[in-house]
Amino acid sequence: MTANEDSQKNVEALLVLLHQLDVEYGEIRRELNSLAGDAVPAGKDLAGIIVDMSRRSEELRASHQPLVDALNGALRGLCEQYLEAQEDQRTRIRNAFSGQKTLLVHLINLTGTACLSIPRGDGAYWLRIALAAVSIEDNRTDYRDTHMVLQHLYPAAVKADIDPKKYFRQVAALSSDAMRAFLSDFAGRYP
Repeated sequence: MTANEDSQKNVEALLVLLHQLDVEYGEIRRELNSLAGDAVPAGKDLAGIIVDMSRRSEELRASHQPLVDALNGALRGLCEQYLEAQEDQRTRIRNAFSGQKTLLVHLINLTGTACLSIPRGDGAYWLRIALAAVSIEDNRTDYRDTHMVLQHLYPAAVKADIDPKKYFRQVAALSSDAMRAFLSDFAGRYP
């Protein structure tokens, strides 16, 4: 088996796993939505209700932490594969997220994890993972969210003594034409 065939099998397995985890995560989303849908009885303390709903929401998320960790791990693995893949495989990965709103949001959320992880060590790894996630997401949720993520990511890298321009250029070269321009334009604004 060639390295490309092995990579394709790994990517396919990760995509299958991601979709399975997303289905399971859908159950959590429904439970969270039902918490938000609770009617506020007249005369009740709204602040108290909000605090109670937040507490219940956190308890629900915490009780499903292994699922959240598995989902994030699968996304990280896919980002790692993306960074090493050939063009056709990267296109396949990006296309696999078409119409997958929740998974696209999880990709953006992964960049938040990366921002927090960059100062803790292995910052270059996390910067590359975050940029791969942005590249895969390909501005399909809201370009303003992507821009905001990059506004946090870039300075986090600089603060960790990492030259972000180098990584922005590397990942831009792996991206779709539109995302290539987006990443290049963003990095070009900084000295």
